[in-house]
Amino acid sequence: MGEAKRRKAAQANGIQTVPKSKSYFTKFEKYFAKMSEEFNCYGKLELLQAREQSPLVAEIWLRMLTFSQLAKERSITKTEAVNFWKTYWEVDVVNVLGRIDIRLPQHWYWLTRIKGISILAVNELHNYLGKSYKDFLKEIETQYITIGETTIEIGLAFHENYIIYWGENLIIHKGKDTSNGKGELKIAVKHSSGCWNYFPSHENLTINLSDYKKAKLALEKFPDPLKGELMHSQSGKLAEVLGLKIKDNYAYLIK
Repeated sequence: MGEAKRRKAAQANGIQTVPKSKSYFTKFEKYFAKMSEEFNCYGKLELLQAREQSPLVAEIWLRMLTFSQLAKERSITKTEAVNFWKTYWEVDVVNVLGRIDIRLPQHWYWLTRIKGISILAVNELHNYLGKSYKDFLKEIETQYITIGETTIEIGLAFHENYIIYWGENLIIHKGKDTSNGKGELKIAVKHSSGCWNYFPSHENLTINLSDYKKAKLALEKFPDPLKGELMHSQSGKLAEVLGLKIKDNYAYLIK
């Protein structure tokens, strides 16, 4: 089944599909259509049932799986590989995650799989692109740069019960534990796309005063010490509003 027919058939069955970006190359779309058909025919029952529950998130996983295979086979050019990666995280993932509630249990299955396949894809890119793309590889190996990656991390944090405060336009959550026993402190602001962002942007939504007050109270009640790196110039101001202690470019929740 061709890509256009596949999307039409999926939509007829009430399954939304990821909006197609103009920057996608025909080679990828053809291979993706082939893998989608094979998935529908030969996929494990567990995967097929999970896809029915969360078709949009399942499709962005399948797109990354397709890309990983193409990169492994060297079936796309290096320029196409870089363009795909940027479009995937900045367009496809944002278009999907920005209009769903990532807290719903049916999305958890695919969020974990997207994270896993993305790690595999980074390895394939590293092997394929080599030293000539070292700056790009260094960038994507720094976790959770894009708002798509940030939103996936927050979705995983919610399902792992790491959320300290979830407000209208502000989220505070615990990240990985540090070597000195302090949990990592992460603060995200809602983006106009509906996704979440760790960094300042003119497209971020304004944080309501009630969000600040409730978040500060939630931090006061949180029982464990936390430490978070001040990631940008506005981090310090935000940390101060939330009642955190600042020292050497880090914000601390002291208990």
